[in-house]
Amino acid sequence: MIRRFALAVLALTLFASFDAAAQKGRMMGGTQEGETDLAQRGLFATGLSPVFPQGVDCPGISSPFGSPNRYDGSPRKNDFGGLHNGMDITLETGAPLLAVADGEVAHAGTAGQLVGNFIWIRFAPEATGLPTYVFAKYQHLNEPSPLRPGDMVVQGQTIGLAGNTGTTGGHYGFAGYTHLHINLLASQSPDFKTAGPMLRPETIVYLDPMGLYGPGLADNFKLKALPEADKRLPVSVMTGDGKRLANGPKPIWPVACKTK
Repeated sequence: MIRRFALAVLALTLFASFDAAAQKGRMMGGTQEGETDLAQRGLFATGLSPVFPQGVDCPGISSPFGSPNRYDGSPRKNDFGGLHNGMDITLETGAPLLAVADGEVAHAGTAGQLVGNFIWIRFAPEATGLPTYVFAKYQHLNEPSPLRPGDMVVQGQTIGLAGNTGTTGGHYGFAGYTHLHINLLASQSPDFKTAGPMLRPETIVYLDPMGLYGPGLADNFKLKALPEADKRLPVSVMTGDGKRLANGPKPIWPVACKTK
């Protein structure tokens, strides 16, 4: 009897371990990735930072790509080796979130903790000036975006409003944390699959969102290798009255700036 009980406990333990591993695999789009795999796919800090046009006040980066810490300095604990797979911009609830370039809605919906309301937009190379397709995920929207897969968007169009969905009840407590989390995947192909809030191109290659404003490199290894003086990247922006201020490559900042 004791032996049977011990075997049953062991079986349940193994099953729980297997189920946890499977869930982690699903989080990564159906494959399990270790820290080495993530680094090979470009998940590491690049050191890039934005330079905004003179005369405007723009919401800056509160937690950069590849950072091991949240905006408040606390360490991250996640399925990405404890690193940030996107960049965060702290905002007021209801702040418009903008399409950084002309594109097409690829996926949209609502998920649970850590995600909330989200929308994925696919950008073709001619829209961004990068040599690959770029898939951008905007998450924590205040309300589900009214846009649906297949809808076309133009640069500067409001695709949703900033919120705290997916952030309440966890690290940030009851109040949550209103911000835009935007993360990018680069792919040579426009094709993709979706599962829950996840979108998976033919290959998963992470791109620092700041790479949109770099010298045409959709490659975090090359972006990280830039001379330090070249890592401060001029960023084009849109003001609240819809005026585009060119300061760099084609894409604009994903939130509007205020004129001083």
